[in-house]
Amino acid sequence: MSLFEELGLKFGKDPNSETKKLIQDSEKKRDALLSALDQEEQRLNMADSEEFEAIGRYFYLNRDELAVKGILLEEVNPKFESIMENANKREELKAKRESVVSRYSEEIDILKSSMVVEEAPNKPEEEIVIEDAPYTGSFCPNCGAPVKEGINFCGACGTKLN
Repeated sequence: MSLFEELGLKFGKDPNSETKKLIQDSEKKRDALLSALDQEEQRLNMADSEEFEAIGRYFYLNRDELAVKGILLEEVNPKFESIMENANKREELKAKRESVVSRYSEEIDILKSSMVVEEAPNKPEEEIVIEDAPYTGSFCPNCGAPVKEGINFCGACGTKLN
């Protein structure tokens, strides 16, 4: 096992790169759908604005006549109906928006939960043995490491001992 593996370090392809790409794709799709829903809502708002303007213009131009009649004319009713239809469409858009957010949030959560989490390997703790008897051998004159009698070279630095 290499030093890098012992430390839990791995080089090369990220095992989560494909999952990260799928998450980014899902987020892009979600954002594109939400943007399309926002644009449709803006279009409906513009249509309502035009309808309100037409109603207001009609009432302004015909205010005296309408005041005498005390009724809504057939020309105004379709404008009110159009505004009500747009209100219903806005409710549908709201439900679609909630569905898109829910669906993609769930998909992204599933993808995130499937990502590989790498942990450093658990190394067993080394047992430290303390000897009761003091060391009575000799020491390397170069590095000071303890050496046993009869050894010709230091095991730590390689210095010739005899």
